Amino acid sequence: PGGGGVLELGQRPSSGRYGILGSWASEREAEEMSRCEDGSYSFIVTLGVNRFECFQICVDGDESRILHPMRPFDASGTSAEGPSAPEEVEGLRWRIDGRGVSESTAPYVGRDEGQIGDKYEVKLWVAGKYRAVTWRKLQALSAEPSAAGVQDLSPALAGRYFLAGAWTGWEFEEMTETGPGVYSLETCLGFGATDFVVARNRDWDQVFCPSSLTAAKAASPTEVIGPTDLSLGLAWKLKGKAGEWFKVEFQRTFEDNQDLKRISWRKVDFSAG
Repeated sequence: PGGGGVLELGQRPSSGRYGILGSWASEREAEEMSRCEDGSYSFIVTLGVNRFECFQICVDGDESRILHPMRPFDASGTSAEGPSAPEEVEGLRWRIDGRGVSESTAPYVGRDEGQIGDKYEVKLWVAGKYRAVTWRKLQALSAEPSAAGVQDLSPALAGRYFLAGAWTGWEFEEMTETGPGVYSLETCLGFGATDFVVARNRDWDQVFCPSSLTAAKAASPTEVIGPTDLSLGLAWKLKGKAGEWFKVEFQRTFEDNQDLKRISWRKVDFSAG
């Protein structure tokens, strides 16, 4: 930003600090940005298994005072608006997108292309009443990770997986990793709808869901799409009654540079045995 003017009192941090809320953190807690000699605020982002990361910035580390772009998944070099209440700007986040053009649905792709483990420096610039967010790649892997390498990712890069179901008010229930790339959860149905999806890191922009309405109604779905945002409105359905238990298993593996996803479920009878 070129500068000029002064931020209003409610728009600037009283502590001189800013925090970043990112898709890489399942706890959804702000991480402090570092103050640089050039006056900007900096944070290093590492691409996780999805090869994209989304974020917002909060004033004073206060998660109720969110800085955000004007458009969903805006690009480096765009203005920072706000601060706003989080419920007002849920879909407004910046996105560092390391995927190729054919893989991404974001409006700005290409210059950020990278692989799992690549690092990017995010900067918040404040000049008078103007603010902007930029990023640049700092480190690139020498080659695309092998399938074995992807399976052995650190927990931070692999992320955690959660089931969100209509019977719990779409609250996230964490799935347990039972093997390499395999996550499962036993859940008890409540009254009402039995729709559900799987999400990485409690993030509605990293949702795994059926590929169509036909697949959503299938007893044994074979195709899973994602990670994506929930604008598709697609979810699987558990065919059961309130009080019945189901075991849901989600599998995500990488073979021949392909991201393979599968999901299955079965009713659990605790009275047997």
